[in-house]
Amino acid sequence: MVEDTPCTVAILTNQFGPRVAEMVDRLTRDRPNGNKWSVEEVLNAAYLKNDNEVILIKLLDRLHNMQTIGFKPPEKQKKTVKETLENFIVLALYLDRCDISKQLHKYCH
Repeated sequence: MVEDTPCTVAILTNQFGPRVAEMVDRLTRDRPNGNKWSVEEVLNAAYLKNDNEVILIKLLDRLHNMQTIGFKPPEKQKKTVKETLENFIVLALYLDRCDISKQLHKYCH
């Protein structure tokens, strides 16, 4: 199963091809063995595979999350800001996306 859906990687492969299925799988925190990866584990796995497309998708997802952070409970806001400062800003710089890094930094303060 992929994320919170009845969809499987095999279904995605048949419908959208192997690369899309691979990217969705790499972005999914719920693992087939029942474990749930942290955001940092997802990012590290993509980094180790040199999968900059997955990292960019995760960066843009985080940018959206930061743009709407006011709708989250205060504790979730603190956790999200901390993760963003520790992981996402440096990854944006790694991908030479200073524009995303600056926006993320702005939303963290």
